[in-house]
Amino acid sequence: MERNNVTVNASPNGRAPLKAFGRDLVREYDRIMDSVFHAPTKKSEPREREVISVKVDVADSDKQIEVFADLPGVDEKHLKVELRDGTLFISGERETQSVADGLTFDRQERCMGTLERSIALSCDVDKSGVEASLRDGVLRVILPKTAEARNEVMRIRVKH
Repeated sequence: MERNNVTVNASPNGRAPLKAFGRDLVREYDRIMDSVFHAPTKKSEPREREVISVKVDVADSDKQIEVFADLPGVDEKHLKVELRDGTLFISGERETQSVADGLTFDRQERCMGTLERSIALSCDVDKSGVEASLRDGVLRVILPKTAEARNEVMRIRVKH
């Protein structure tokens, strides 16, 4: 039984045509979904409150874990940071500007509502040394590791 070899000729820019088509399809899908789910609301139509996803960076060093969370427009009085059962919980609220503030919106795209995020920690932390600060819309949480967690380095022998 003989097999046929199929050759895909690259397009003039050096890419396979199906690969370029796939990228274009993904871009078009993203554009359509963005227009549907992030469309501006009509004038004077109240925007629904949303659960806002919080973007974070987690840095792990020998002595501590640091968490940086983007929280633009969140006031510290509407922010709650908790440590329970080895998990850091961040929650809060970004308040909505409304007609009660004397404003009428022609376009309202910014997310307003409740924000929530939980981050499972990789080791035990010294709860008495935990610190949090909010500056320029970025929450920074410093979680010092316990002495046991700092000494928990185990060398593993690799065999071949």
